[in-house]
Amino acid sequence: MKSSTQQSSSDERLLAALAQVGIFLPGFGFLVPLHIWLNHRDWSRCVARHALQALVWHLGSSLVIAVYVVVVYLGGFGTLAARYGGEPLPPGLLGLRCGLFLTGAGFYGLLVFVALRAVRRILAGYDHIYPLVGSLLGRYL
Repeated sequence: MKSSTQQSSSDERLLAALAQVGIFLPGFGFLVPLHIWLNHRDWSRCVARHALQALVWHLGSSLVIAVYVVVVYLGGFGTLAARYGGEPLPPGLLGLRCGLFLTGAGFYGLLVFVALRAVRRILAGYDHIYPLVGSLLGRYL
């Protein structure tokens, strides 16, 4: 598959791949692709496309994580702490708490996997299109 990323220089591919690694800064990861997109969008179409995709992907995933944390804390942990006030949690609720934590950790692991896959593909010279985000932004770009 010939792509525009294969025709771009190594500097462009490196900068496009660097935009993807913001996922390692939970909550503030969107600042990396935002900075790259704002400063380099006129320099390279490849960098602009990948940085904008990463920006929207990181903003969306940060929003999902924030909602998840609020729902889990208020729905699970906050009411449990108020209800049982320092007493040990019953085994069923402790299992629920661990399950919710592992679900969140699994979701974050999936986000990291997708970002690392994007880095690998971009550095190899192929285009990477994020799920859901790429098709929506494809019309814009």
